[in-house]
Order: sequence, then C-alpha cells, then structure tokens
Amino acid sequence: YIKGLKANLLSITQICDEDFLVQFSKKGCIIIDEEGIQVLKGSRTTNNCYEVIPTAPISCRSARVDMLELWHHRFGHASFKQVAKVSKLEAVEGLPKFGKVEKKICGACQMGKQTKASYHKVNVIATSCCLELLHVDLMGPTRTESLGGKRYIMVIVDDFSRYTWVEFLREKSEACEKLEILCKRLQNEKGVPIVKIRSDHGKEFENARFESFCEKNGIKMEFSAFKTPQQNGVVERKNQVIQEMARVMLFNKQIPQKFWGEAVNTSCHIGNRIYFRAGAKKTAYEIMPCCHLGKLLHPNRIPSHISCSPCKGLF
Repeated sequence: YIKGLKANLLSITQICDEDFLVQFSKKGCIIIDEEGIQVLKGSRTTNNCYEVIPTAPISCRSARVDMLELWHHRFGHASFKQVAKVSKLEAVEGLPKFGKVEKKICGACQMGKQTKASYHKVNVIATSCCLELLHVDLMGPTRTESLGGKRYIMVIVDDFSRYTWVEFLREKSEACEKLEILCKRLQNEKGVPIVKIRSDHGKEFENARFESFCEKNGIKMEFSAFKTPQQNGVVERKNQVIQEMARVMLFNKQIPQKFWGEAVNTSCHIGNRIYFRAGAKKTAYEIMPCCHLGKLLHPNRIPSHISCSPCKGLF
C-alpha cells in the first residue's frame, strides 16, 4: 500500500477493540490494559510518528503478508490456481510471480462457495416388478398456456422400468383426479396392483381425498423429506430431461411457445423408447408390458430379492 515502507505499523483501532487504552502526548504514547498496567510505550520521532521503545515489556510480531492470498482477495476470491494462471500468462500488469501454488484454504471461500454434498448413488434395484412403486411430481405453472389451456404437468415414473406418463392440468386441484384415473387404468391394463406411490409433500397429493383412494385400493403413500428433492430424485431428474428435450425441439424449429404441451408429450413418448433403465438391456417401452423381469438386466446386477421362478430361470 505504501511503496518503500520498511517499518511495521500498529493499528490503534484494533488495539482499542481488545479493550486497551491508548494515550498520546507530545513526547510519546502509552498503552494501558483494563487493570491500569502499562503494557506498551512509544516515543515520538522526528517525522511525527510514534516508535515502540525496544525495552517495552511486550514485543510485537511483524505481520507477514502472503502475496498469493492477498491477490486472491483482490480478485474477488478467484481460485488460487486462476490467480497463478493470470500471473504466469502476464495478463495483469504489476502482478508478481507466484511459482508453484500449494493447496490453500480460504475461510471466506468455504462459507461463500459451499454446496450440499451429493447423495450417494443407489446401485441396488429396490423393486422387483412394474407398478410396484410409482414416483409422482408436478411441474408448473408455465408462463404460457398450452393450446388446451393447461398450465401444469404431472409426471409419473415407474420405478422398475422407468416408464413415464405425463398428464396436463389446468389447476393443481386436478392432480388427484388425474392420478386416480391413471392408477385404475394401469391396474386394469397390466393386471398388476400398484403397491406404493411416492411424492413430495405437495398438497395436491397429501390430502384427504387421495388418502381415501389409496386406502380403498391398498396403496401405500410415501413422502420425501421436506425441502429435500434429492429423495424424490427419480422423477425430479425425469422432469429435467422432459423439459430440456421439449424446449430444444421448440427452439430448433422456432415453434410458438403455446405448443409446449405437444412438445412435452413427444418428449415423453421418445424417452420411453430410447432411454434404458440402469443395468438394463432393453428400453422402458420393452420392459413395461411384462410384469416379470425376464432377460432385461445385466446378469451381474440381478436383484437378489426376486422370488419369481420364471424370472430366475431366465438368468
């Protein structure tokens, strides 16, 4: 800050912050603690500064400034490697050379740049057949209504096959009725009962009407923890895939935004026919028609809890 300065400066404000009393006079200064004991003494010099007397009972350590850390702060806490790279390429005039950068820890960066730890991936298949567990979530409201006046998208994902269905809603209150109709249709078509339905704590699913429907049909309701979308990650990730695919198709062909419903429907249709369940050899569209596992998964990842004799005989 001061070119050519060779002396160490003491901050009066920091000394006062530590509950010491600083008294200045024409000839010198003294520093007194809370008990009235003199802990430091200084004499006035010819250049109107106060110099610490060497015989004082307390010695002061000189401050050593780490230049890399100093420029790390000046560059808005850019990474140390980035600061060293800027120095190496001489992109900033006057920046000193730092040489090899050692691993450093900045407390402010730890507080300001911290992120949540990612959830561990689960390699075990928790279900043994289709419709054993359905993941449900709601997206919206959208800024633009669809051609049919819809503003919300309900996404339903089968845990075993990862087969996906989408339903379009005008209001959130329609979610319960749409889900009931879909559940009844799937159970009639596949001949397999739905065991569990998992969702977040959205009131469109956590209400008396849907609870009554589940009780009558023997379906268990499961909810993820509050403000923890990672626990409902299967359908959350599917939401992102469907939205991105639909958005790209609209932008690519420069189609008006009001056709987003058709784009989402197309995205879901395509996704069921091109994406594979982790460890599977066939797509969700091929897995879904059969309630048995068959030769669909890799032999090394066969769920150990499968008790179906036809399925066991195929591996």
